[in-house]
Amino acid sequence: MRPHLLPLALPLLVLAACSDSKVVKPDDSGVLVEPASDIVFEPAALDFGTLLPGEAGAQAFLARNTGEGAVELSFAVGTADYSIGVTDLPLESGAEGVVTVNFMAVTGGIFPDAVTVTDAAGAEVGTVSLTATVDGAVDVDGDGVLAATDCDDTNATVYPGAQDTWYDGIDSDCLGNDDYDQDADGEAAAAYGGTDCNDEDAAIFAGATETWYDGIDQDCAGDDDFDQDADGHIAAGFGAGDDCDDEDASIYTGAPDTWYDGIDSDCLGNDDFDQDADGHQVTSAGGDDCLDTDATAYTGATEVWYDGVDQDCAGDDDYDQDSDGDRVAAGGGADCNDLRTDISSLGTEVCDGLDNDCD
Repeated sequence: MRPHLLPLALPLLVLAACSDSKVVKPDDSGVLVEPASDIVFEPAALDFGTLLPGEAGAQAFLARNTGEGAVELSFAVGTADYSIGVTDLPLESGAEGVVTVNFMAVTGGIFPDAVTVTDAAGAEVGTVSLTATVDGAVDVDGDGVLAATDCDDTNATVYPGAQDTWYDGIDSDCLGNDDYDQDADGEAAAAYGGTDCNDEDAAIFAGATETWYDGIDQDCAGDDDFDQDADGHIAAGFGAGDDCDDEDASIYTGAPDTWYDGIDSDCLGNDDFDQDADGHQVTSAGGDDCLDTDATAYTGATEVWYDGVDQDCAGDDDYDQDSDGDRVAAGGGADCNDLRTDISSLGTEVCDGLDNDCD
């Protein structure tokens, strides 16, 4: 015969016993002292007996304040199998109240627990132990699996080995999996309040390590997997990608290039120290090109005189080919023979049959 069970909805009764008002008395030193409270539980243990899976049970215990001071009690249980009809209970000195504990389990087994009672300051004042036994040798839902191994013996679609439907909130196969985390990576699916953008791959979830250029958004950031620096240009080597350095957002085909900084910002493949692409680096970078904006000017180039450009980077005056200090007319001088140093407007006439002073 099953033990008599109190109704599931048994209301909380607080029996306010008659008592004198709390009296604050001084101690031997004359300091006023609050009276102490002393809580007694009757009984100190509840046994719900043996129930069938899905059957509800209710038991009650009495909390009595036998001390001189008032107290406010709070109650909590450790598992979801038990619940309490009230969480807070104020008791004056000498007062008592009935606290109801409800039990519900869906599978077989023995269910030990305890009600922990604390005062208003959070200090534990006592416990009431709980025990319930659910008969696991029955098959209440008729699914062919005994309650002892059926994680929900009140639902015939739930049992070990059943087909599980993800995201319905029901652990149909009794594996204990999070029904909203199909790939078991610890992150619930994004469509159900989680951060996992692909709940069928355990390597994909918000915060996962990203592997670039494999076409998979491992960290669920929504980035283009072929544009690591997020500059809007796909990395070169992938389709029509034109980004020669996909780890620097300032580098891509068409980007402004700053010469002589050692960076090929526009991805043209040019030598960053050879702006005119004549094969000679600028002298400031250790090269031999004195004019790196003119491809005809570099050390060893053929000099074209009188055009104002020092093509061979020799540092000569382009309007004074013979280097006699006298420029030709195009350069503002009066040298009438710029191939001979003995003939110039700065020279002295001698009787050699030549116009040495260009007059």
